Amino acid sequence: MDTSRDMSSISSLPNELITLILINNEPKEILNFGATCKKFNEIVNNNEYLWRVKYSETVPRRFIKSLFDGTMLQEVKNVYKIRRKIEDELKAMSPKYYVQVNEVSVEHVRNFYAIATESHHSFYYTIFILQDIVDKSRRILQNFECVNPINNLTGIYYAKIVLRHLIHMFLSIKWVRELKRDNLTPQVVLMFFLQWIDCDHLYSDGEVYYQIHTLVEKVKNILDKVCPSGSGDNYKELGEREILRAITHVIYKQENFSIAESVKIYNFNIVKVIEEGDGEAVVYSAIYQAVARYFGIECEMVAFPNHLFLTWRDKENSYREYTIDLLTGQLKPKGKCPYSQKMTFGYGPDPLIHYLLSLYMTSKGSYRDSGSQNAIHILDFLSYRRIHRTRNPYENFYNYLMVNINEQEISSPLHMAYLSDSQLNMIRTLGNLNPATENVIRNIVPKKHPSTVIYAVGMLCYHELYNYMCIIVGWEEDCSKAVPPIEGVQPCYRVIAGDQSIRYVAQAHLKPVTTPFRIPSLEEDISTDFTHFDGYTYVLNEMKKIEYPDEEKVVESYKGILVKANVGDAYG
Repeated sequence: MDTSRDMSSISSLPNELITLILINNEPKEILNFGATCKKFNEIVNNNEYLWRVKYSETVPRRFIKSLFDGTMLQEVKNVYKIRRKIEDELKAMSPKYYVQVNEVSVEHVRNFYAIATESHHSFYYTIFILQDIVDKSRRILQNFECVNPINNLTGIYYAKIVLRHLIHMFLSIKWVRELKRDNLTPQVVLMFFLQWIDCDHLYSDGEVYYQIHTLVEKVKNILDKVCPSGSGDNYKELGEREILRAITHVIYKQENFSIAESVKIYNFNIVKVIEEGDGEAVVYSAIYQAVARYFGIECEMVAFPNHLFLTWRDKENSYREYTIDLLTGQLKPKGKCPYSQKMTFGYGPDPLIHYLLSLYMTSKGSYRDSGSQNAIHILDFLSYRRIHRTRNPYENFYNYLMVNINEQEISSPLHMAYLSDSQLNMIRTLGNLNPATENVIRNIVPKKHPSTVIYAVGMLCYHELYNYMCIIVGWEEDCSKAVPPIEGVQPCYRVIAGDQSIRYVAQAHLKPVTTPFRIPSLEEDISTDFTHFDGYTYVLNEMKKIEYPDEEKVVESYKGILVKANVGDAYG
C-alpha cells in the first residue's frame, strides 16, 4: 500500500469532511490521527465542534450546566484521564482488600477522594464513570462474559462502595445546607432518601421541580375557569378548599395516580411517579404538599415510623383540621390518631426519614444488599446525638458540617456537576475525618484439591436433605463443621444458600445442579470471590484462584454432564 498517496488523498479533503469522519472514532484514535502531521494536529486540537460532540457522548450533558474554563478537547482529556485513574484504583482494590476481614469503609477509599476533588467537575466525572462501570458490567454479565478485570462482579462490588461514600458525602453537605435554610420539605427529603439508597443512578432536582411545575400549571388551568375575576393569577379570590379540590382533580383524576402494589425503590422517585402514575402513598403526599405550597396553602405531612398522614386546617371554618386521603385525595375530618397519645405532632424531616426507612426495610424482609447497607448509613449520619457501641463511619459528618457550612455556603449554589473550592475542601475533609483503622488481615494458604473433594468452588449444588439450592464458596477436607454432623471422614463445603446464609454441608448431602443458572440475588454476597457466571459455574477471581488454584480442572470434568445455561437464564 502506498501510504504517502493515502495520506495525500486524505489531506486533500475539506476540513469539514475530515471532521465528519473523525466523529465516528474514539477520542484516543482521533488524537493518534492528529499526531500524524501538522495539518491534522491543527484540525484535531482546534476543532471545538468535534470535541463538543465527543464530550456529549462521554458525559450526559443534562447534568452539566456551567461553563468550562478550558476547551472541549481538554474536558474530554480530563474525563479519560480520570477514568484511567479510577480503573487503576479499582484493579488494585481486590488484591488489597480480599484478605481484609473488616469491611471496606470511608477511610479505605481515600485515593478516590483525591481523584474526585482535582477540579470543579471531577466529582461529577468520578460519579458518572463509576456508575457507567457498574451499568456496563451488569450488561456484560447478562451474556455470561468477563471481558476485563473491572467489568465483573468484583469490579461492581468495589465500585459501589466508592459510589456509596462519595454520594453520601455530597448528600450530607446537602442535608445540613437545606436544614440551615429551613428547606427540608417532604419533596427534598424524599429525593434525598432516594439518592442515598440508590447510588447506582443520579436523580436531578431540576427534573423534580419541572414535573411539579407541570402539575401546578394544570391546576392553574382549572382555576382560570372558576376564578371570579376571570384572571387565574388572583387565586386569593378563591378559597383554599376550592384550590385543593382542583389539586385533587389533577392528581387523582387527570393524572390517574394509583398506589403501587409493592414497595420498590424506584417507586420513591417523584419524576417516575408523575410520569407513570404509580408510586408510594408517601410520594403522593409529598407531591400534593408541594403543589399546594405553590398556591400558599399549608398542608402538613405528619410521619411516624409506621404511619403517616397529610393534614390541612380550614381557616374559614375555625381552623378545623382535615386529613387528605392519599388514595383518593378527598378531604376527611381528622380523627384522633392512635399514635399521637394526646400530643401534638407536626412535620419534621427526621421522622419522615425514619418512616421511609421503616417502609423500605420492611419491604426487603430478611434480604440484604447494598441498598440495605445504604439505609443503615442514613441512621449513622442522623444518629450524631447518640452513643454508638459499634463503629459509625459517619459519626463526625454532621457536627463538622454544622460548624463549617456558614451563611455564605448556604447562599451559594450546590450542584454535583460543579463544586466550588470550599465544597471540594469539605469533601476532602469528610474523607479524612475518621482516623486510620487497624485492619485485620487473614492469611491465604493455597489449598490443593484432593481427590476426595469431588465438587469445586463456584459450582451450583442441591441439598438433598433440606431441598435448597446453593453455591459452593469453599471446602474443607473434614466434616467437623457440617450441620447436621455426619459420621465418618468426608469433606464438607462452605455454601451460600438462597436466604443468604453461609452453611457447612457434608459432601454426602450435595448433588450438582445439572442445569445451572445465574442467581443474581446472591451475586452481591459472592462478588469478592467471583467474576461472573459463565453458563456452568461462577468463575473464581484472581485472588480466589490463589486460595483455590485447582478448581478449574474440577469444573472442566463436570462440563460433560452440565447443561450450559442460555444467556439470560437467571433465578432469584
